[in-house]
Amino acid sequence: MRKVIGSAAFCLCLGMAPVARAAIYYVNDLNPTGDVYCSAVGNDANAGTNPAAPKLTITNLLATYALVGGDTLLIDTGSYSNYEVLVTAADDGTAGNPVVIQGSTNFAAGGTVLDRGQFGGPTFTLSSVESVIVRNLTVVRGLRGVALQGSNKNILLERVTARGFSLTAFYSEFG
Repeated sequence: MRKVIGSAAFCLCLGMAPVARAAIYYVNDLNPTGDVYCSAVGNDANAGTNPAAPKLTITNLLATYALVGGDTLLIDTGSYSNYEVLVTAADDGTAGNPVVIQGSTNFAAGGTVLDRGQFGGPTFTLSSVESVIVRNLTVVRGLRGVALQGSNKNILLERVTARGFSLTAFYSEFG
């Protein structure tokens, strides 16, 4: 009897699908002043998977990992300059299980600022993604601030400020 129960339990365990675990990723600039998520400055040679070894740039983190539903990207206090942050369908969630991209909650220290600089193009783009929450970001300069391109569904922008663009702060283009 004991053997049959053990075998049945073993078979049931084999039939179960593995449960995906949500990951937390960290990005930090080179200045630790006012940081809330990271305990070290960023470096793109770091893994970006713990607060003591954050990535330096958001683009490097997105090139290294494909974000999935339940993942959170924490971007610490500071300025991230001169590049477009592009979030694509390779980095989206699902209905009820979004990807969260969150800037710093330390607004007194300036929060998280994405600064495209004087270069053309958008500063932050969501391109054909589903179920993404973006919160606590200030997006400045460049051609456009926050661009929604393609077929985006279930997008939530919370406390996202955009200013100082040559064309428009928020832009939506459906494909």
